[in-house]
Amino acid sequence: MGFDHAVNGTIQVNQDKVDFVGGRGYIEKDWGKAFPQAWIWMQSNHFAYTHASLTASVAIIPWMRSSFAGFIVGFWQNRNLHHFATYTNSRISNLAVNDEHVFWTMQNRTHFLEIEAIQAQGGLLLAPTPQGMGRRIAETLSASIFVRLTNKQTKK
Repeated sequence: MGFDHAVNGTIQVNQDKVDFVGGRGYIEKDWGKAFPQAWIWMQSNHFAYTHASLTASVAIIPWMRSSFAGFIVGFWQNRNLHHFATYTNSRISNLAVNDEHVFWTMQNRTHFLEIEAIQAQGGLLLAPTPQGMGRRIAETLSASIFVRLTNKQTKK
């Protein structure tokens, strides 16, 4: 997974040239066959601090003939990956969701992480199900995400 990398180049769309020189990029791949029953997913690498990137998801994850609630969050800052996940015994302190906001706080052994996401206007995308592309998912590319990482020991 590429949390944050430089992007250079242009793309021609009909008569318009889109310039990506100086842009930031993010790459991931999911080998799943269907989306979870319910989830929140967000990613950004456009923060005031230029070498920062966040990818975060929480979901009801299908497993065998059952399911479980799980999460995985990576916050890349200053060449350090701060990892929060169900399988590392990190904990969600609070998760509040409404039609416009996500407020999510969590902790691992060394840090607290607070995320506020504000939804922007988006669109409906087709998503996979075991029967085909029959599910519609709301998604946006222009939400706002605010992140605060605090060291438990230094409180900074």
